[in-house]
Amino acid sequence: MKDKLIYIADMYNDALQLLKQNLESYNFDVKVFDNGDKLVINCIKLKPDFVIMDINLHGIDGLEVCRKLRQECNTRDIPIIFLTEKKDEFDVLLGLEVGADDYMVKPFSIRELHSRIKAIWRRTRFNRAKELDNIKLNNLIFDIQGRTVSNGNISIKFPQKEFELLMFMIINKGKVLNRNYIIKQIWGSDRYNDSRTLDVHIRYLRKKLDVLDNKHLYIESIRKSGYRFIDKKVDDKVG
Repeated sequence: MKDKLIYIADMYNDALQLLKQNLESYNFDVKVFDNGDKLVINCIKLKPDFVIMDINLHGIDGLEVCRKLRQECNTRDIPIIFLTEKKDEFDVLLGLEVGADDYMVKPFSIRELHSRIKAIWRRTRFNRAKELDNIKLNNLIFDIQGRTVSNGNISIKFPQKEFELLMFMIINKGKVLNRNYIIKQIWGSDRYNDSRTLDVHIRYLRKKLDVLDNKHLYIESIRKSGYRFIDKKVDDKVG
């Protein structure tokens, strides 16, 4: 992780400098911004390894920054972690829906942030190294690189975290995956126990898969345990 370039953005200079100092203690190369427009411009000029930003920024806010970065070919795969003082579910889910990889509610420990960064970096390296071909299941085509699932003329592009969860479940097809195990593998921390976030991601996946193929059930709930990726016709639905 040494010398990885991180862009951090916050409206408040004191918060920026404190976070910069803490991240530099882990040997990261850190650049700071308080303006969302400038952050986007600099990401395009010199692509960072990570972006860590508060949702509230001068200029465009963090949500719009995330949207713009995900629209650009050169920046769409930059890992993004949102920092927020809000615990409201709508704000958190909106951030994840626009393509953020993770979020942390202030105040947080720098050790926990470092743990999240390492976990995201491991997953990013793994995904790039795999360079998987498209996956086909029934009439569905899973485009790994484009994070898109298609069935004929119907195509849905998934946010990064949703697609990562979907691929993880497909790779472990047929296995009962414990909730805490899924959370640890996807969000990368034993202390990240927000099962509500997992449930919301599963709900979104189910809705989108049902739009693409309502003749099969793909994600099964296992009572008091977790979830399992399956391939059952509607008549055989369980859970």
